[in-house]
Amino acid sequence: MIDIKKLLKEFASETTCHGPAQIAKQKRTVFHRIIWLTLMLGLTSGMIWQLKSKIQEYTEYPTSTSIQEKYKTELDFPEVTICNYNRFFGIESALEVQTLDTLIEVSSPYKPHGNYSEWWTQEVDLYYKELRKQGNKTFLLSDELKSKGWVLNDTSIKKCSFRSKACSIKNFKRILTPMGICYTFAVHDAIQTIPGSGNGLVLVLDINQERYATHPHYGFPGAGVKVHVHGAKEPPLIQNFGVSVPSGHCGHIVMQRTQRKLMNPPWGICSKETTKLRHFSEYSTAACYIECRTDYVIKRCGCKPYWAPVKRYEVEECNALQILDCAGEVESQFMSKITMSKCGCVTPCEFVTYETKVTYSTFPSVQIGQHLISPNNLKVVKLSTGRNFTKTIEEVSVYRENYLMLDIYFDSLSDREIIQSKSVSEISFICDIGGLLGLWVGISFVTMFEFFQLFVAIICGAGATTGDSKNIQIETGLITQKDTFSTRMLSSKEVEKFDCLTFESKS
Repeated sequence: MIDIKKLLKEFASETTCHGPAQIAKQKRTVFHRIIWLTLMLGLTSGMIWQLKSKIQEYTEYPTSTSIQEKYKTELDFPEVTICNYNRFFGIESALEVQTLDTLIEVSSPYKPHGNYSEWWTQEVDLYYKELRKQGNKTFLLSDELKSKGWVLNDTSIKKCSFRSKACSIKNFKRILTPMGICYTFAVHDAIQTIPGSGNGLVLVLDINQERYATHPHYGFPGAGVKVHVHGAKEPPLIQNFGVSVPSGHCGHIVMQRTQRKLMNPPWGICSKETTKLRHFSEYSTAACYIECRTDYVIKRCGCKPYWAPVKRYEVEECNALQILDCAGEVESQFMSKITMSKCGCVTPCEFVTYETKVTYSTFPSVQIGQHLISPNNLKVVKLSTGRNFTKTIEEVSVYRENYLMLDIYFDSLSDREIIQSKSVSEISFICDIGGLLGLWVGISFVTMFEFFQLFVAIICGAGATTGDSKNIQIETGLITQKDTFSTRMLSSKEVEKFDCLTFESKS
C-alpha cells in the first residue's frame, strides 16, 4: 500500500506553501518545529477569521449608490396633468350635490366617524326617485362628470405659453381620474432648450370657483388645482402625487428629471421582467397599480369604477346603487389594505421620475390685477389711494378667488442619474480571498492545485493493495515518488493506459 506518511512528508518539503516545509525539514529541531507549527496554527486561525468576515460581507449583497449629473443642450418636456380640487360645477340642487359627494365619499377609506351607510343610501334613493320622474333609470358618475365636471377651454385658459410661444386647449387632452375631469398638457416631441422661469409651460387659469358645487361635510374644502408632472407613457396618479396651487397664487414648479438604474435581487428589489398590462401599452408602477385597483373592483362587484381605463363595452360601469352596495366599500378596502407587492407590481430596473419643488407668490399683484380686471385698458394703471385703493383691493381679491398662475420649468438642463451597483463584485471578492490566503499562509491558486493533486494521490493510493506487483511512477508536478503496488480498482492494462495520479495517458 502507498506510504501516505512519506507522501505527505515529501509534499510538505516541496510545496509552494512555505509553512509546512519549515515544519517537515529534518534538520530543524523539535523546538523549532513547534514554533513553526504554533505560528501556522495562529496564522491559519487569523485567515479563517478574516475569510469568514469577507464571505459574510459578500453574502449580505451590499450595494453602493452613485449620483451623476449630465448636462445637455435640451431636455424632453414631460406631460403635466392638472385637476381642479372641485369635481362638479353649476349644480343648484342640494339633493344632487349630496348624492354626488356621497358616492365619492363612500369609495374613500377616510370616512367620517359614525355609521352613515343608511343615511347615504337614503340620499341616493331619493335622488333616484327624482331621476325616474325624469325618465332616467340609471345614474352613472362618468356621465355626470362629463356634463357637469370641470371645463377647461380657451375661455377659462386666460394665458397659455410654452417656450414663450402661444398654446391653447388643443395642446391638452381630457382624462377621467378619481379626482374627476382633469387635463393633461401633451405636446409631441416637446423640449425645453433654455433653463429657468418662463421658458417652460406658463398658464393662467380660471378655476371657476363661483360655480363650485360641493357638500360642506364630504366635499374637498380647498380651492385651487393639483398638478402632477409625469412621463409621456405613464398614467398620472394625481390623488397620490403632485403639488397643490391655491387660487390667488402663482405656483413656480421647478422640475428635476432623474433616471434611476437599480439592482435586481439579491442586491436590490427591481425586476428585469415586468408584467404585461392589458390596458396600458408600457409598464410602469403607476399603470400596474391602476390596473390592479380596477381589476380588484371588477372581480368582486362585476362592474368597473367610473375612472377605470376600461371601455364600457368590455365591462359596465358601476351605477349609483352598485357603488353603495359593493364597489364603494371594495375600493375603500383596496386603498387601505392592498399594497404594490400584493398587486404584483414590481419596480423596473430602469425608469425615469420627475421630482418637483414649488414656491408661491401672490397672483396677481394689485396693479396687475387692475389691468386684468379691465383688459381693454392698455394704459399704465396707476395705483389708487385712500378709499379708491380699498375698493381696488376688494376688486382684485374677488379676481384672486377665481384665478391662479402656473409656471412649470426646468431650472437646469441636466439629467440626474442615480445608479445602484454591487459594493463587492465577484472579481473583488475573489481577489480579497486570494489576498488573504497569500498574506496569512502564503497560499496561491497554484498551491491550491498542488493540494488537489495531493488529495488525488492519496485517494488513488488508498485504493491500492498488494498483489501483482507493478512499478508505477507517481508524478505530481513538484512531487516524485516511486512505490510498488498493484490495484484492484484498475486492471493492469488500464493502469498502463492511464495514471490517475498524473492525469496523463500512457498510450
